[in-house]
Amino acid sequence: MNKRDKRDSRLSAEPRLPASSAAANADEIDSLFRDLEDRLETEASRIKMLTKWADELETELRQAIDLQTNRVLSTLTVLTAVFVPGNFLAAVWGMNFRNMPELEWENGYTIFWTIVVVNWVLFFVWYRTCLKRG
Repeated sequence: MNKRDKRDSRLSAEPRLPASSAAANADEIDSLFRDLEDRLETEASRIKMLTKWADELETELRQAIDLQTNRVLSTLTVLTAVFVPGNFLAAVWGMNFRNMPELEWENGYTIFWTIVVVNWVLFFVWYRTCLKRG
């Protein structure tokens, strides 16, 4: 038998088995299918476990991102609350009205900064009490 004949015999669609070994091969095939089924069940359980781990990691990542976002928003809220009162007062006193007697006062600038600092102090006191409560 040359190489070409061997290759052609391997490529044939039907296996050539002796009739006496057909029953033994059926048992062997059943055994192989049971083994394959066990392996597939094992791999399916591994896939379920990996899916569960991936879901847990996704949840932890979302929680970490939410925590970071909350910290950033909290910082922005504090900064806004600190600077908005001063901006409001500056905007009011920065308007060009003819009748604003406080602009002509001798201590008008000092009064402005006193009001701004008092607002900041009151805000920080309020903020600290809110942090202690919650």
